[in-house]
Amino acid sequence: MINVAYFSNQFADAQGFGISRYARELHRALTTRKPGDIDPPLGVTPVAAWSSLGGDKLSAYQRATGLELLPLGRRLTPVAWTFFDAPPLEKLVPGPVDLVHAASLGYPVSTRKPLVVTVHDLGPLTQP
Repeated sequence: MINVAYFSNQFADAQGFGISRYARELHRALTTRKPGDIDPPLGVTPVAAWSSLGGDKLSAYQRATGLELLPLGRRLTPVAWTFFDAPPLEKLVPGPVDLVHAASLGYPVSTRKPLVVTVHDLGPLTQP
């Protein structure tokens, strides 16, 4: 099994449109594969630095998806990763991580593991 830390702050956002919708649909596609579709199979753990979901809604979402919130939170995570390239994401989540997949990047992700970034919109490149 390949253990994937699926990093997306938008995945944990209360809004269900835009990048948030895309992040959720991609997560669903990665986690609802049939046995044998991918060899070896994937173990996907969604990870975010923050969530705009509150209280019971956040707890229910974490139970349903396995979402892990990073302990440094919304403000310190981007500062630590941008300026210090630390701590690595794989050290902040329980369980093994073989690969980090970022569904969107607002700031660099600190990791010592292979990193996959999904580009979902080429607009900034084609329309600077």
